[in-house]
Amino acid sequence: MKKISIIIMAVFCLIEIGKTQNQIGVKIGYSTGLDKPSMLSLDNGNDQYVYNFTYTGQSNVMSAGIAIRKKLGTFFLTQETMFRKTTRNYELVDLSIVDPSIVVSAQQTDYNILMPVAMGVNLGKISLAAGPIFNYSVKTERSADLDNIFRINDKKLTKAFQFILGYNVNDHITFDLKYEHALGGVTDGYYFNEEKVKFKNRPDMITFGLSYFL
Repeated sequence: MKKISIIIMAVFCLIEIGKTQNQIGVKIGYSTGLDKPSMLSLDNGNDQYVYNFTYTGQSNVMSAGIAIRKKLGTFFLTQETMFRKTTRNYELVDLSIVDPSIVVSAQQTDYNILMPVAMGVNLGKISLAAGPIFNYSVKTERSADLDNIFRINDKKLTKAFQFILGYNVNDHITFDLKYEHALGGVTDGYYFNEEKVKFKNRPDMITFGLSYFL
């Protein structure tokens, strides 16, 4: 009985693979951050606070690139290569100066190549998918205040996980709503007084996407 079940499953898989269709297309996306503002007080190692460091959130961003979709019967695999420029916003208050009410705004901007991969299933016009996102930083720009105050080790490769709800208008046009859950924090690589700067915030995003496949 087990052998028969295995044979049936193998035949089903071969049938599905035989239905494989590859499509290539273009994709654009609009992302908005889900993280909330948060503040840390940084001390000099002698229990004396010298800075209030606040993470205020991410700027909304656009992304664009190419997408490849492989249809496997009712299932599908998507692979994308997207370019996205992301900006994280911070505020710094120097507690050692005469007027500690002065707030200095600072930013970190990353120019990223995103490589999301997702496996999913089509349920009529609705699709559900999930998979990893590999995020490669091509270039990073920062406000001078951040470089002056912190020791920062930039990470070239970061990761996230995506959950996707899609709507297939037809064989060529697809809309999707994607939740991106980052696997790192908003100050990964930041050190102050040789201690890691740790916010609980993760740079999670919601992304609205539009794909056009040939």
